[in-house]
Amino acid sequence: MLKLNFFFLLISSYGIVNAQSVWNGPTITFTKANGVSPSSAAGQDKITNHVWLTRGANEGIFNIVAETGYDQRGVSPAGTEWAYGSLNNYNTLDYKSWEGFNGQKPPSMVNKPAVLHLIADNTYIGITFTSWGGAGTGAFSYTRTTATTLPITLKDFSATISKQNALLKWSTVTEIDNDHFEIEHSVNGREFSSIAEVKANGTSAIERSYTYLHENVSAGKHFYRIIDVDKTGNKRYSQIITLSSGAAFTMHVYPNPATSFISVITSLLLKGTAFSINSLSGQLLLRGKLNEQQIDIQKLSAGQYWLTLKANNGKMLKAQFFKK
Repeated sequence: MLKLNFFFLLISSYGIVNAQSVWNGPTITFTKANGVSPSSAAGQDKITNHVWLTRGANEGIFNIVAETGYDQRGVSPAGTEWAYGSLNNYNTLDYKSWEGFNGQKPPSMVNKPAVLHLIADNTYIGITFTSWGGAGTGAFSYTRTTATTLPITLKDFSATISKQNALLKWSTVTEIDNDHFEIEHSVNGREFSSIAEVKANGTSAIERSYTYLHENVSAGKHFYRIIDVDKTGNKRYSQIITLSSGAAFTMHVYPNPATSFISVITSLLLKGTAFSINSLSGQLLLRGKLNEQQIDIQKLSAGQYWLTLKANNGKMLKAQFFKK
């Protein structure tokens, strides 16, 4: 008998909430020295595929991936928003454009802890400017946090609702010194509170499955995320998933892991449905339209990817899969 491994992700009728990442890894220092060209590698902090920060001889910093220079309308760096405060409180801070954040006085930022939100990546980074060069220099420097190597490989995270109870399910492929998972819940997608703790398996090289039942949830929209906590207390956040008392739409991707093809089953699947496959960093690798249920992934290297479908009715579905 053929055994099919399904990857399941539930999306509410309100749409998708992008995967969220909080970089609380080791701190690095970036320095753009006086006179270094913004087009040179030494003058760019290549944070993700979407955001490379730099600065010309004058004015403010800009994102050279999306802009050719600083935009005088106050929207640079494109694809970012900023707030003063601690990374621990990233989801409660008041984010603004870079100009709004520093009040058009960049030197005022120096030595003040802040959080940078990379919008396309939905990633939050702790950042503190340590210097700001005067006009004509193009110089600046800051320290910032980096991505943390996860002690787990999270295979999936899903939720279903029945009779006012929300059942959360997730599984891991590997775990290293993993202590426990914290379950957080929100009704607005920004302010989360802890509702439970689930003991982890420590160190494991085989697939492990976990569940938690959130009982008697109220009518309306609900957001969930899990926090992985290792034995040293370091925390990593999963993507946010959404449930609603309204109709829900599902997508199944199998086999998972896959080698040459993935098959897609969803209640929204119609001929001509647009699809895209991106790396975990957001880089677009494949796109097209579904004429059948299968997608050829032979050109992809081994790794983990996001599949996104946009149905003819405008609904968006998203799921992760592994390529062997």
